[in-house]
Amino acid sequence: MNNADDLHVIRTAVAWQEEGASVALATVMQSWGSSPRPPGSLMAVADDGRIAGSVSGGCVEAAVVDEAMTTFSTGRLRMVEYGVTQERAWEVGLACGGKVRILVEPIQQEHVPLLYAIRAACEPGEEGISLIRSLATGTWKLLPVDGQAGPSVVLTEQEFTQSFHPPARLLTVGAVHVAQILTGLATKIGFACTVIDPRPALLTAERFPDANLCVAWPDEAIVAMKPDARTAVIVLSHDPKLDDPALLAALRTQAFYIGALGSARTHSARLARLRDEGVNESALGRVRGPAGLQLGGRRATDIALSILAEISAVRHGAALAIRQDAA
Repeated sequence: MNNADDLHVIRTAVAWQEEGASVALATVMQSWGSSPRPPGSLMAVADDGRIAGSVSGGCVEAAVVDEAMTTFSTGRLRMVEYGVTQERAWEVGLACGGKVRILVEPIQQEHVPLLYAIRAACEPGEEGISLIRSLATGTWKLLPVDGQAGPSVVLTEQEFTQSFHPPARLLTVGAVHVAQILTGLATKIGFACTVIDPRPALLTAERFPDANLCVAWPDEAIVAMKPDARTAVIVLSHDPKLDDPALLAALRTQAFYIGALGSARTHSARLARLRDEGVNESALGRVRGPAGLQLGGRRATDIALSILAEISAVRHGAALAIRQDAA
């Protein structure tokens, strides 16, 4: 699950607490049918009616705000369930109806340090953390989390566990025009982006306001950044002196996506060079080239969108991720 929106809710709840507001946290525990928000989705509610995040397509938010107001007066958590009938489904965007179970709980003073800890554990370079909430008592505790594995949400009769991770990373090799657009788009969907290029004249904050900048040889930078199973690597420079060593370094990591820009002919020549470097066929199969889904556009914006769409499809295991040339 992408935690970017949920981390925004956590940060907003902390900010409201710091302002002196009472805040409740609503969390989707389970969903059935066509509920548009998956388990773990968060919404914060302040005592003045402000909300951040969402727990549905808009059909139950008002009712959840009412439940939150009740928790402010009682000080106790509430578990509520909402269903949307097929007759009302089209009105609220659930074409086949749906049902959600939501945990609504007031943030107590003892919870605030844990929210700070969640926020800190999800900074880039950190490992993430799991929040375990008792459904009987409303108590919270934190445990370390494996940042590379495990479900984000686990529900038992006694506890609700939710794991929070740092943003997924996108490492882009080559300070080219497509990289400018790609990092802007990727940032908007929650990626922490880094652009790597040894040419400082191209790698400037003016050209890449949404990314971290790394002036270095790409292979050395990738080794230092240690891509994990929440990291995508894309090479865009069109220069084999930069792209090939970067791919060799990326293939020695657990990066969930490794892509390379260029035509089919360019990619074929690239694979031949990598074979000459001793890369086996199984490893070569990890390199997606020409990178991007076949959306039909040829402008830089189209190419960036197609690459990001493919990265997202691979990340979520979508059928679109299956390349026809590899099927």
